[in-house]
Amino acid sequence: MAKNEKSEHITKSAATMAPATTRPTFVPPKAATTPPQHGGVLKLRIPDPVVDVPIGEPLNSGGADERYWVCLEGLLGPGDRLGTYKYVLATGYKLAPDKSYYDVTLRQGVQFHDGTPFNAQAVKWNLDRVLAARVALPGVESVDIVDDYTVRLNLSRWTNLVLADLALRSNTLMISPTAYKKNGQDWVLFHPIGTGAFIFKEIKDDKIIVTKKNPNYWGKDTRGNRLPYLDGVEMHYIPDLKVAQAALEQGETDMSHMADGKVAITLEGSPDYYIIPTWGGSTLAIYANSEDPKSMWYDSRMRQALEYTLDKEKVAATVSTPYRPASYHVIGGLEFTPQDVVPVARKYNPAKAKELKAAAGYPGDVTFDWYVGALFMPELGDVIRSYQQQMVEAGFKANLQVLSLAKWNELQRDPVPGNAINLGVEHQDRIQPLVPVAVCFSEASLMFKGVRKPSAFKRLFNQLLQTEDVTEQVALLKEMDRIATDEAIIIPIDSGFSLSIVSQRVHDVRVDMSEGFWQVRSTWLSK
Repeated sequence: MAKNEKSEHITKSAATMAPATTRPTFVPPKAATTPPQHGGVLKLRIPDPVVDVPIGEPLNSGGADERYWVCLEGLLGPGDRLGTYKYVLATGYKLAPDKSYYDVTLRQGVQFHDGTPFNAQAVKWNLDRVLAARVALPGVESVDIVDDYTVRLNLSRWTNLVLADLALRSNTLMISPTAYKKNGQDWVLFHPIGTGAFIFKEIKDDKIIVTKKNPNYWGKDTRGNRLPYLDGVEMHYIPDLKVAQAALEQGETDMSHMADGKVAITLEGSPDYYIIPTWGGSTLAIYANSEDPKSMWYDSRMRQALEYTLDKEKVAATVSTPYRPASYHVIGGLEFTPQDVVPVARKYNPAKAKELKAAAGYPGDVTFDWYVGALFMPELGDVIRSYQQQMVEAGFKANLQVLSLAKWNELQRDPVPGNAINLGVEHQDRIQPLVPVAVCFSEASLMFKGVRKPSAFKRLFNQLLQTEDVTEQVALLKEMDRIATDEAIIIPIDSGFSLSIVSQRVHDVRVDMSEGFWQVRSTWLSK
């Protein structure tokens, strides 16, 4: 618990239980009246700049980025139950009896888009790069080739993140070693050469990523027919939400990713569109460089005070949408699990904020920068400005600094300077809830840099990595959530789904975490 603030917790035996998070019911798309049809190009609106952020180098990927997953594939995918996986480019895996290595068998007859073979040599090359960059696969010491279609992952210590990273981290997606060696890294940054159902063709007018059907794709449907059905996928960069909605209504796009929640709520049950949640969900959170003793956020009372200034319930009810209710969980994804122990909400209380602020040595106004990625502003601009105004009541004066996606991504991986704060995103995963915790809060994490974690939090995290039983994992995550919330290591704002608005002519598109982010290899269009 925080030393400077008295906290209480709700348990099953308490008289009052924490209210369950209310989420909209997503109406499924209309059932197709014909079998899957071949042909057509799926046109997808994306909010991410096409030329500012690389699309072909997995080591640079921050996570659930549709621009990677259309062309590239990994060895595994997440299963449909907690702690399970399914095969993609791998056909099996076996852990040594003494847990000293994993042997992973590979799919044969697969080619990269440049015509070169996918085999053990290619997998070792890709995973060696991941290990050198230290962006995933904790505990994997080295990779050996057993035979042409088997690799061995040698473990310095076993952790339950090895398979999870192979299934869920876009950093472990496979690219062609030959293309990389032939053309160089600068070329690869914007040429995703993988094994996926769609082949990168070009970037058109710096705004549209154009892909075409992979005629040699290894995947087949349940009837034995070769996939994909589509002739191609186009990803259209349209930052403005109104323009994006107009493009969808006029048939210029078939699907709008990260759509306006206020528009989406009016379309539930529409005969023309359906709404699907993207990924497993996400938590928006404010964080600071609490490791810096010179920063005012070093004192947990200042972080707690800042959260007390935020009337999350009011913003959720009046400015945001039902898709993103107020959140008080530091560990994202716990909304999807039974909650035996949850933190008491640090709800809106400006008087308490002023009290804590004064006790920390800051009785007057404090001024600082608040960094926000331009990506958030179209839909969440009103939400962010509402919180900015609320902070003033307790003497927190935040100057909004809207950064390009590239600049914001850079800041995500560096400690926030001085007294500034940043708006970050923690992805949730209802199938593998421990993965976002590792991505965001492990010692090797490239996200939430400068966030100070209590020693008890670190101890539980190390225990989590060694725990095989998923029930025990969830219990550990809840205790980590309690500790992190007491200390306000980050300040969650809301938690919910990013949304995609999809035309009813689009069938079998999946953007949920249980399908490995974006899966359009089985997608087809009604004529």
